[in-house]
Amino acid sequence: IHVHENVATGRMTVQTDHGERELSPAESSRLRCDAIICKPGERNKATIAPSTRREVLARDHHQCQSPGCNRTRFLEVHHLTARTNGGTNHPDNLTTLCSACHRLRHEHCIERYVTLLGR
Repeated sequence: IHVHENVATGRMTVQTDHGERELSPAESSRLRCDAIICKPGERNKATIAPSTRREVLARDHHQCQSPGCNRTRFLEVHHLTARTNGGTNHPDNLTTLCSACHRLRHEHCIERYVTLLGR
């Protein structure tokens, strides 16, 4: 899926069979968290290095770190402090979430995380 972002407005859209659809702020936030960024004229690059992603998944025992959820499938790496708020791709700023919990986090339904490292 290719998502287009207007850098000036921050508006993100995707083409569907029914025309262009604007993404909600929560959907946009989630995509920015763990996307592959492609700027015109540059190579595609993952925002989180594959080696860092592997390190975070291993540290978190390949399971969702959201309280009460121990899913081990459909895992994504989430920034605890968003990059737009000064967060980095350092493993200390990353945690493992399943896709459902990741979506809920960006919709502000889940506000706390408990990790096995006590963060």
